[in-house]
Amino acid sequence: MKKRKKMNKKSKEKKMYTYIPISIEENVWSTDVDVVESCGKGPKNVIVLIDPIAREKIDLLMEKYKNKEWLAYLIGEKDNLTIKDIVIPKQETTGASVDKVVFEDYNKINVIGVIHSHHSMGSTFSGVDNEWINQNHNISILISHNDIKCRVRYKVPCGALFITEGKMKLNISTNFDKELFLKDANEKIKEPTYTNNHIHNYTSYGYGGSWPKPAIISSVKEDADDLSLENQLKSLEDDYTKILNNVSDLTIVDDIVDSENDSIGEEDIDEYLKECGYESMVIGG
Repeated sequence: MKKRKKMNKKSKEKKMYTYIPISIEENVWSTDVDVVESCGKGPKNVIVLIDPIAREKIDLLMEKYKNKEWLAYLIGEKDNLTIKDIVIPKQETTGASVDKVVFEDYNKINVIGVIHSHHSMGSTFSGVDNEWINQNHNISILISHNDIKCRVRYKVPCGALFITEGKMKLNISTNFDKELFLKDANEKIKEPTYTNNHIHNYTSYGYGGSWPKPAIISSVKEDADDLSLENQLKSLEDDYTKILNNVSDLTIVDDIVDSENDSIGEEDIDEYLKECGYESMVIGG
């Protein structure tokens, strides 16, 4: 009696496209690779992310070797299209070729692809690139001084390998809990809290902070040196200095200013104090 195989629950969630682990025996690239040129079930809009450190190293190589080809391996995580770093193997290069590439640690680190330069030449994959480099790597990048091209290799449902165009994108995302961050922000970023500052029959509203300092206005007395409202009131009788604890908003100036010469006289202040509920002050002693 044959035993019934248990159904693997994860089998239903199997990805349609498989990212092929790279493993090359004795550093030999093969041209005998089963690759289909087109596939209706192949992936579309493939994005390849590259970390800033890898991008900066590539820029340094392009700057140093302006008219010379070079090749580097892409380091990343398995089953992932994110380039974390690059590593340079031993190689012999000219302005038109890369040869005798040797990298003994190829199968010991997470190599996910390869990049090579065409420097000032065109950024088009040659027949040699397609036959050797692109077929043997999951990610193949070609860079020149004017452009960058990318090819990505997948295994499609039929089992064949499919190579499609990839789009390069700088990986600027950071690893943090976005939901926790927004929750913390929501607890700390609130709507304004209004406070009622009532000065007898004068009411104003603020945001819970201190009022701005009084503006400079005309003098109570012509020979006064300091023209601030605060010092004008301080120059009055001592009984009225307590007004300073309440009167500090600039809008009250408009209520008592003399419209003819835009100055405040003692009679104006005396009248205003009466309106605020204080006793009349004696002018002139």
